[in-house]
Amino acid sequence: MPNFTYIRALRIISGTLLGVLMLFQAQVSQAGPSQAIFAFSGVGFATQLQVTAGGVTTIAATSRGWYDAAGPVNGATATNNYIVGLCGNDACNETPDSTTNNFFVFNNLAAGAPITAASLLLDVPPNGATPGYISIQPSLAYTIYDVTTPIASLGTAGAAIFTDLGSGTVYGTRTYTAADMGTTTTVPLNAAAIAFLNANRGVPVAFGGSITVVSTVVPVLDSWPTLMLMAMAMVLIAGFGFRYRNKFLG
Repeated sequence: MPNFTYIRALRIISGTLLGVLMLFQAQVSQAGPSQAIFAFSGVGFATQLQVTAGGVTTIAATSRGWYDAAGPVNGATATNNYIVGLCGNDACNETPDSTTNNFFVFNNLAAGAPITAASLLLDVPPNGATPGYISIQPSLAYTIYDVTTPIASLGTAGAAIFTDLGSGTVYGTRTYTAADMGTTTTVPLNAAAIAFLNANRGVPVAFGGSITVVSTVVPVLDSWPTLMLMAMAMVLIAGFGFRYRNKFLG
């Protein structure tokens, strides 16, 4: 007959160790499902500033790119990838997860009729093996901000620049969904942005962008600390098992 006291003790020990392992693992990986817009963008995808000043003028970005939260940047060329959001191990093979803000630089209109309306026209890569919208969320909120970093410094590494691109004066907002993939989307700019454009006629202007990432934590077994903890847990469980077996079963 099995000794149920021994079995019960072993279950308690095993459950406790497994709980500790999962808590530690959640802190180690901090991995959440990716939530990103403009993923896999780059050459072939357009980013433009459209302004109304008497007539309508469309201006292509002279440089664009992304900044990682830790400061790395992918440069500042007119054909750069301009992903924004959280792109992790599940979609971008990034470990740990990488959170990015993006930026765009345009040559503003020279002096002339006042600018009365403006929008950013941003291509979202189509669905497929390299989709432009990656998220389990049905929609993601994208916000355009002012940029206080000198334009000449955009493209150089710096965590402070990442922060700048996702904070400050709001110039416009738009909600994105998977339905936007394969289209040119319009982000209307508000009165503050139009005033900024009119105050900076004839000189390059920059805009930053960031999305609201919905907080999620999904443990991912993808790190050596996890493997070490699993091995330690198995040894401890085995050790306690033999100890209690000898005590209760003789």
